[in-house]
Amino acid sequence: MRWLRFRPRVVIEPGVPIFDTDARRHDSPRTKDDADPLTEPASPAHRRLRIVIWNAIFIGGAVAALFGQGGYLDLRRHQAEREEALARLEEQRAAVEAEREAIARLRVDPLAKERIAREELGLAPPGEIQFLLPREGESALQASAPRPE
Repeated sequence: MRWLRFRPRVVIEPGVPIFDTDARRHDSPRTKDDADPLTEPASPAHRRLRIVIWNAIFIGGAVAALFGQGGYLDLRRHQAEREEALARLEEQRAAVEAEREAIARLRVDPLAKERIAREELGLAPPGEIQFLLPREGESALQASAPRPE
């Protein structure tokens, strides 16, 4: 906190107060050997060091933008997961819609109820005779054997 210190006023001309400064008066110009550190060009070693540091910062930022958390590759992975989840959602919506249509048919169509009773439950109206025929690719012995459910 050196810069917060109080500096005493120096009066060069009466009535014109100024503060202590590093500025030079016009009557004492700078000599060739007395270099100003603010305007003096940096040495080649310092210049190369600055270039290396800025390049390292730039390359580090580019690598972080590609591979870091929330970077480009992470973003692409999240987009792929989102597309996959949307595809699964559409499949589930289609399956739900098919089930709703089947439920609506069961409520309205008596033949749909009869088909389920006959095929899935093995029921028949009284007095009807059922014949069990072998399915394609089954022999008669396999057809007469009880099917595991």
